[in-house]
Amino acid sequence: MIAPADLLRQALQSLRIHPLRSFLAGLGIVIGVAALMAVVAIGEGNRAVIQDKINELGANVLIIGRYRPAGAREERFIQDRDLLRLQDRCLSVAQVAPQIQHTMRFQYSRETHPIPVIGTTPSYLQVRRLRPLWGRFLMEFDVQEVRNVVVLNETAARRLFRQAIPPEKASLLIEGLEFRCVGIVQDKSTEIGAGVPVAYLPLTTFRKHAPVRELDRAYVALDEGVAIERGMAEVRALLGKIYGPGSAHWVHSALEVVEASRRLVRTATLVIGGVASIALLVGGIGVMNIMLVSVRERTREIGLRKALGAKDKDILRQFLLEGTFLCLSAGLGGIVVGIGVAWLAARMLELPVLYSFLSPLVGIAFSTTVGLVFTYYPARQAARVEPIVALRSE
Repeated sequence: MIAPADLLRQALQSLRIHPLRSFLAGLGIVIGVAALMAVVAIGEGNRAVIQDKINELGANVLIIGRYRPAGAREERFIQDRDLLRLQDRCLSVAQVAPQIQHTMRFQYSRETHPIPVIGTTPSYLQVRRLRPLWGRFLMEFDVQEVRNVVVLNETAARRLFRQAIPPEKASLLIEGLEFRCVGIVQDKSTEIGAGVPVAYLPLTTFRKHAPVRELDRAYVALDEGVAIERGMAEVRALLGKIYGPGSAHWVHSALEVVEASRRLVRTATLVIGGVASIALLVGGIGVMNIMLVSVRERTREIGLRKALGAKDKDILRQFLLEGTFLCLSAGLGGIVVGIGVAWLAARMLELPVLYSFLSPLVGIAFSTTVGLVFTYYPARQAARVEPIVALRSE
């Protein structure tokens, strides 16, 4: 019986003889494992973002969006007066926060930046669970007096002022008009995106200076202890009296929106994971093909080893070890490439990634399994070679 160390040395020597062929044989494994690593990292990162959205939106928040009635050409929007009726007539509703969104040009210190702006009311702070870091949020008198004040999130403040806290009494230009920054709030994952600059204007001021007038959506915070189904039914019932039965399509719970995002991420992960599995399968077939070629080329060597006392199981182990080591090396390379691809995607597409210690282990397990499965047949063919026939071969 040949020692395991000798088998490993012989396997490494065989792979070094044809480095290019070994590389091309393992390329499919590299691509497959790299794709799996990148999918897992990006998928885990997106799951973490979705969980953050659940925590930030809260389980007791409803979202009233746009609605296009059957047969209508244009979408309908909820009116401000009806939001007030929701808060007054629905016993389950604690607060309502309207929202209009539009991108505007911000200028500070001779630099101009396009920044998404949300026009809203003071209740937006509690409903969306924003956390002030400096100054204050919008106040009721800002809305009533149509004041030119703005609140920025951290990213917007750093982009404009080069620091998280603005200079004292900082003024800036929005669409050429002077505004005073009165507060900074913490970044959060919003419908605009995570880590995106966002500014907040009083609703009346926004409508005065922006081309958009109608609400994009509204957030409804239910009282503590109110079941989400009960609150949704109450809000839908009142909207149905005002706009008709079809307006029920306006209202969604925050958890429904998050769950839809979760299903989308899960589906994309499964699809890309399936493609990666096909790449692993193709890579395994390539390894099998190369190992069969190797067996045919080394028929005389196999016969000589058997004549010197090597047993069938020694030949089987040697070729199994060669193929498995080739796939394992390719798997390790795929792990490195996958981490790099995930990092590059995160930088270019602003996607979150989350690495775990389990991912490399899964990559190693997959590549090792592929090596064992697809190398067994060539190894068995090598072990069944008759010594006399092998020694006669050219």
